[in-house]
Amino acid sequence: MTVQEMHEYGYTWDGMKPLDKEEAYRTFFGGHAVWMLYGDNTDGIAETFSDMESHANLGGIFGIERTKDDDDMREYEVEFSTTFTVWATDEEDALDKATTEFGLHPDGYNIYINGHQYN
Repeated sequence: MTVQEMHEYGYTWDGMKPLDKEEAYRTFFGGHAVWMLYGDNTDGIAETFSDMESHANLGGIFGIERTKDDDDMREYEVEFSTTFTVWATDEEDALDKATTEFGLHPDGYNIYINGHQYN
């Protein structure tokens, strides 16, 4: 789930980091607050897993509030056979996360981050 997808859904407050359903479930079971986001630009805290399931079944999306540590983060699109999103402070950090979190290595592969090729 990207910020752009969250905005297209109708929720536009950038103080919220969007989560897909699986991320939301893991976060909730990890003991963290998860917000149910609505297309009319409102939100509500998920109090039970049942609340979350119902929201997801209706096509709802989820989020967590950004922290101070997220202030320097921005979204980078990383392409490698498919496109996925990483949150990073700059393109170098995005490349590092692509190589460590997703096991990608730029040697021998073409990795594109915001249109710049790394190989």
